[in-house]
Amino acid sequence: MINFIIVLVATALCFILKYQWQNRRLVKMMNAFDGPPALPVVGNALTFVCSTKEILRRGLSIMAQYKNPIRIWLFHIPYVAITDPEDFQIVSMKALEKDDGYRFLADLIGDGLITAKVSKWKKNRKIIAPIFSRIILYHHYLDIFNKQSLKLVETLEQEISHGKQFDAWLYIFKTFFNIISETAMGYSKDFDNMETLAKLKDSTTKASLLAGQRFYQPWLQPSIIFKIYTFMKGWSNVFEESKAVPLKILKLKREKFLEEKSNNVTKEEKSYNSFIDILMNTHEAKHFTDEDVADEVLTIMFAATETSALITSFALLMLAMHPQIQEKVYEELRETFENSDRPMTTDEINKLTFLDQCIKETLRLFAAVPVVIRHTYEDLPISNGRVIPAGANIILAIFGVHQNENLYPNPKVWNPYNFDADKVAARHPCAFVPFGVGPRMCIGYKQSMVAITTLLATVLRKFKLSTDETEYELDVDFLIRSARGFNIRLEHRN
Repeated sequence: MINFIIVLVATALCFILKYQWQNRRLVKMMNAFDGPPALPVVGNALTFVCSTKEILRRGLSIMAQYKNPIRIWLFHIPYVAITDPEDFQIVSMKALEKDDGYRFLADLIGDGLITAKVSKWKKNRKIIAPIFSRIILYHHYLDIFNKQSLKLVETLEQEISHGKQFDAWLYIFKTFFNIISETAMGYSKDFDNMETLAKLKDSTTKASLLAGQRFYQPWLQPSIIFKIYTFMKGWSNVFEESKAVPLKILKLKREKFLEEKSNNVTKEEKSYNSFIDILMNTHEAKHFTDEDVADEVLTIMFAATETSALITSFALLMLAMHPQIQEKVYEELRETFENSDRPMTTDEINKLTFLDQCIKETLRLFAAVPVVIRHTYEDLPISNGRVIPAGANIILAIFGVHQNENLYPNPKVWNPYNFDADKVAARHPCAFVPFGVGPRMCIGYKQSMVAITTLLATVLRKFKLSTDETEYELDVDFLIRSARGFNIRLEHRN
């Protein structure tokens, strides 16, 4: 056994020494950057042998301790972390290829716009982007947002009678799952079975955690090791379980699409065409295979549901923890709606400037996606004459930018006044990048912002929030989550 270990270590050492010699130019350029000392063979990998909560803390510690751009080695793999807004913008515009590790996320959300290689991404985005920009979708989406927000308020009434603190996450997850099912899939039948939704939420969270662990901890990347790991945890089927409901909806939608096609029902005869309706009817999309469609559906269902639900839940928790700010939001709502119960309109959304500041501050402090990782195949010049070498992976550290003390004083404190107009004007445009920036930024961010605003406004018009929580604790997989849930208490507004 000892001889085997010696041979294994010696083989690994020889492999890394060979890599460093063959890539000595890259190694030299990487070592010119600031960063934590790297150990032989493993580099900085041991830093991330810890819990997911600790990974986030250690990552932020590195970003605070070293100057941008920051050098990190995971075994022989070079990473450059970017925390400066100007460099963030340069890399986002020029390095479009995603890191190879995104193939692990594809196990959960398919090989859609988020995870796809540039060649596939360019082809698919050309077809999908115009769908999201259609004005008719925006107005119809708002009707759905209003309907589902009112249903959420009705559901939350049961918590009033209990008078106890409760975790709002499953309620918010359910609401956004129904929103995305209807807007993206045209599936208007709500999922009201809380047990089924709880299982879906649980499997999705576990699958996201596994994908994140495999990304941050390279020793889990070999398939055989990962299969053993998931088997020992009893999580072998979580990826299939997390995709079961979305794929079931897609199957029903395909059957309905074929039925309408056989009956010669045109898209003009339908009152509303969802994302999937338009995609299936788009002439340019005829080259989409069933697998391509499934990939994009899984991407939208996961990305839109999870991220929007997380941001909304964090916003509710922060407003419950900051009653004075909550009351200022409520006064803005009273002035805008004049004590009416009418649904939200686009004009009213534009008037809710302080609520918008609260949402943006939540996005700053709890950006659902903490990092985006790109790969560069050629030398990439950034600011101050520095150059990221070809072959490096580049960590666009959204969380690092958002917690930069030079941009946001007391960055760990939730403070909506960070987004006063004069303060925003004084910062670099890429000092706030929760949806990314450039060609590969989130394609549905406008719809997400409108949905979050509608839901929060509807809840806050009806309920006053409070909580026993006095601080927050974060966890991370591929997304930022609350380690202690979203515990709030409700009471009726007068």
